[in-house]
Amino acid sequence: KLGNEKVSVGRYITQDIFLSYERQQGEETSNKVGVEYSINRHLKVRGSSSNTGDSALDVLWRIDY
Repeated sequence: KLGNEKVSVGRYITQDIFLSYERQQGEETSNKVGVEYSINRHLKVRGSSSNTGDSALDVLWRIDY
């Protein structure tokens, strides 16, 4: 859609914790913050929340071949 713009920034605050911020403008402007924690080499937990009431908690499992 034209008129929808999204800007995201993030930064590691420790070796295992990544914080992010996302702002989306369009029909409805939203702000979203997230945090990702690396438990070990294969397992991460990611949570996010927005001012529109959306929230999520994800468990990410990664296997390298």
